[in-house]
Amino acid sequence: MNIIKKLTVAALVLIFSSSSALALSIYTLDIQTELSEITYSPFFPIGGGSAPPEVFEISGRFSLIVDTDSYYQTVLRFEPINISTPTLSQGPFNFPTFPLGYDGLLFSDNGDPCNYFDLPGSCASMGNFGYAVGSFDGFSLKMSGEAPIDYFESYSYSIQASVVESSSVPEPSTFMLLGSSVLALGVIRFRKSYNEKNA
Repeated sequence: MNIIKKLTVAALVLIFSSSSALALSIYTLDIQTELSEITYSPFFPIGGGSAPPEVFEISGRFSLIVDTDSYYQTVLRFEPINISTPTLSQGPFNFPTFPLGYDGLLFSDNGDPCNYFDLPGSCASMGNFGYAVGSFDGFSLKMSGEAPIDYFESYSYSIQASVVESSSVPEPSTFMLLGSSVLALGVIRFRKSYNEKNA
């Protein structure tokens, strides 16, 4: 295969790659307050026995980012924008800070650090890491889980939210591929001109 043919094949590969490159999707969602709540159930009730759970409202807005991790798996990430709750008895409530595996509809994961290290052998961790499970279809989100308070206790939560804004931002690699594709088109045109002149 001569150099012109090799460059043509490379050009076609780059064009295909750039057309299928993924973009970073960012959604802004409003929490449906009437369908969402945070619950605290004491792990060690004062005086022993059991204590009734405390239920709190949650409202506000947050960002949901659909991204790919270092292993090229699709994940969701949360970024609170303006979250409002009453004064919670055990401290603030926090959205998941860990990425959640996402298949295009369902998502789930927990904050165990062993999830994020691809190392040989076994990994052991101790603590209260929290978890989140739910679904997101691009228009609405349903999520439940636990948000750690300390080593033993957590807030449990149930949140429903609706998308009010969305956008897509090309990844840096996408720009590189598109630039390479422009170069590749030039190579193809050069080959066509070269063949015509030497026919």
